[in-house]
Amino acid sequence: MPASRNGQNAWELILSGYKKRKNLLNNVSSGANPNAQKALVIITDGDPSDNDKENVLSRCDEQNIIRYSIGVGKVSLSTVTQLASEPKHNNAFHIQQYSGLLGLLDNLQKKINNIKGSKEAHGRNGFSVIHQEFAAVQFSSYLRTVFDFNDYQNGFAEEKLMKERHMKSLINTHRAINYVLKNLLNNVSSGANPNAQKALVIVTDGEPSDNDNENVLKRGDEQNIVRYIVGVGKVSLSTVIHLASEPKHNNAFHIQQYSGLLGLLDNLQKKINNIKGSKEAHGRNGFSVIHQEDSVIVGSVGSNDWRGSLYEVTGSGSKETQIIDPAVSRDSYMGYSSVLGMRHGVALLFSGAPRAERTGLVTLFTKKESTWTVTGHISGEQVGSYFGASLSLLDVDSDGDSDFLLVGAPLFYQSQPRADGRLYVYALSEQHFQKTLNVSESTTGRFAASVSSLKDLNGDSLSDVAVGATLENEGVVYLYLGDATCGINPEHAPESCGPYFSPECDGNSYLIGACYQFNSSLQAISNFTVAYQECTKREVNVVFLFDGSSSMRTHEFQMNKDFIKNVMKELSDSSIKFAAVQFSSDLRTVFDFNDYQNGFAEEKLMKERHMKSLTNTYRAINYVL
Repeated sequence: MPASRNGQNAWELILSGYKKRKNLLNNVSSGANPNAQKALVIITDGDPSDNDKENVLSRCDEQNIIRYSIGVGKVSLSTVTQLASEPKHNNAFHIQQYSGLLGLLDNLQKKINNIKGSKEAHGRNGFSVIHQEFAAVQFSSYLRTVFDFNDYQNGFAEEKLMKERHMKSLINTHRAINYVLKNLLNNVSSGANPNAQKALVIVTDGEPSDNDNENVLKRGDEQNIVRYIVGVGKVSLSTVIHLASEPKHNNAFHIQQYSGLLGLLDNLQKKINNIKGSKEAHGRNGFSVIHQEDSVIVGSVGSNDWRGSLYEVTGSGSKETQIIDPAVSRDSYMGYSSVLGMRHGVALLFSGAPRAERTGLVTLFTKKESTWTVTGHISGEQVGSYFGASLSLLDVDSDGDSDFLLVGAPLFYQSQPRADGRLYVYALSEQHFQKTLNVSESTTGRFAASVSSLKDLNGDSLSDVAVGATLENEGVVYLYLGDATCGINPEHAPESCGPYFSPECDGNSYLIGACYQFNSSLQAISNFTVAYQECTKREVNVVFLFDGSSSMRTHEFQMNKDFIKNVMKELSDSSIKFAAVQFSSDLRTVFDFNDYQNGFAEEKLMKERHMKSLTNTYRAINYVL
């Protein structure tokens, strides 16, 4: 047992200091959100120097904290996998050198970015937002929070990460996980959200110097904390894979050098971005739904890396066919809107991809011999206008043929005269689309967020159109009379309706689960509402628990910090909150969730010094808890 210079037992010093520390993931004062999903990222290059005496892994599992474990170098993947949460094979990684962290970046980023809170109806298929936040911990003989979720929220995470100094001591991996569970993922004061999905990314180049005496891995599994492990260099993946959560083979990575972390970036990013909570209705299929004879076509905006697609389900659901547009790029959200029509006996299917090409895109599919084929595109005009967010077909003369396509761009902006939202009207012909009108009405209301063709309202034998402006006053519906030449008369009918709709629980004035029925004179004749019991904004708290043991060289320690900085940077436009802890013989919070929120995380991270001692991994996990 080591002794301090004045003769006092070093472990007593560690313990006394440890007891003075506050938790991180469960510490509100560190910026942690008690309602956020928690995640822990452990980076280590050695086996834990300590044992899991406090069952930190078990406590992580109990608190549904996702743990990602990254082993570097000599540390074996089995060691790294042990620290990860289930499925461990998905959450443990091994790399040969710290330079390999960059290779993990995309993978880990996507894992974090896909963490989903347990009570939220998934945002991209329900107009709410994914909130992901980060924290980081360096671990060696000691542990230190590099930045917490508050630092990430406040913009300080990257600065703190870059300033973090290398500890250069043992590899107390289990102690580090315990540290994260106590001090970050379950610490509201660190900026953690107790209801968020938790994840832990562990990067290490050695087997843990400690044992899992506190069952930190089991606790992590019980708390549903996803654990990714990245092993670097000589450490074998078999010795660190146990640190990852299940499926371990998907959550454990090995790279030869720390420079390989960049190569992992995309892979890890995808994993983080795809974390799902156990109670969540993510609903990527069904964002838009249309019916044709014996089939149903549903939009799936999240499929194919968010390129989006449609699925046609026939009969009783026994056959499902994916409909894709090869021209659509990633993050286009095709299937956001869709509409079916018919012209001269040919079935038409239009689908909106409001983020395609940055301006938005509408794809036309025609059906030949039971197969949908791309036959045309219409592109938006303004970047960010969300062209294609709403679609409708207008059979103006009610002869069974679709005559006009109506396309909404609710985020279109025009300064003079002021307009927020635009409706585009296109005449359909055999060979092409011909734009006939651009219509804007609302100054602040997201005009054309919804659009629908109607039966004839005024007795002129022409079908009419309703256009919604969701944010104008309490919500307004504009009515336009049909026109045989242009599709609609650009001057809206004098009657427009906007009954009072109570805002839903987020207070953002969107109408949720309410339906109003009007007669032809626009008199409300009935309404019903549906109450949703669970309606919470989703937030994810992520802690980086990184190894600061002496087996790591100074430039490798810097690569560790760069890796954390890059993950935070890539996910900065999400609502994930981050914190970081360095662990070795001791533990140190580099930055917490408050630091992240306040913009101090990166500064604190960059200033963090290398501890250069043991690898008390389990103690570190306990610290985070």
